[in-house]
Amino acid sequence: SAVSAAKIASNAVETAKVADNAITAPKLGFEARQDVFAPNGSTSAFDLAVEVPSEFFNFTLAYKNGLLQKKVASSPGDADEYTVSTAGGTTTITFGANLSSSDVLIVHSLG
Repeated sequence: SAVSAAKIASNAVETAKVADNAITAPKLGFEARQDVFAPNGSTSAFDLAVEVPSEFFNFTLAYKNGLLQKKVASSPGDADEYTVSTAGGTTTITFGANLSSSDVLIVHSLG
């Protein structure tokens, strides 16, 4: 039977009860995003266009000049390490040092 306006109780649906391919990407309520930045040589923090829920911080991947950089929990050591944080509805990628003006930064996230 179908469920209309009613809500399903938390933990009421087990994996075995969900048919393969029954839950589509639009029903999940988030989407894959890409932000592209051109650093200016004096910036280490970059605001993403869409807020990333904290549960998805580990899926926020920063590529500098095509190479995946290292996400750390806190205190990035240099321009090859970054943290992810959200404050006031804005998610920010912060590196341990300013990125060069010759760098290209691409960030993939779920939001």
